[in-house]
Amino acid sequence: MRLSSNVVSLPDPLPSLHFNVLHLTDSAIVHLSTSPNAPKLAADLACAFPLGSSTQLLKSASLADDAAKSMSQRLAKRLNIQVFLSLDIPPSDNAHLLQLKAEKAVFDHLKSEMQ
Repeated sequence: MRLSSNVVSLPDPLPSLHFNVLHLTDSAIVHLSTSPNAPKLAADLACAFPLGSSTQLLKSASLADDAAKSMSQRLAKRLNIQVFLSLDIPPSDNAHLLQLKAEKAVFDHLKSEMQ
């Protein structure tokens, strides 16, 4: 079991990403946020399995799409591990781009941890 915290600086106008990862043997618990101080740990929480099934555990009313669910599905499939993902990225004009950057940062981090 490994716990790590990371900050990814992105070009303007995107805010920095803060993520915490608890990497277990065959699973990972990830929290992604744009807020370093008071993140909402369960604003949008999903769980996905490598074989394709997933579920939305908690959903924020402010998020129109199933961002955590779809991101956790892609990460679980690509990494072949179970992924619990808590996502705290507020709606904005750049939310989709920020989610893509966040997914890449988490994927790269987990992939390097698995080697």
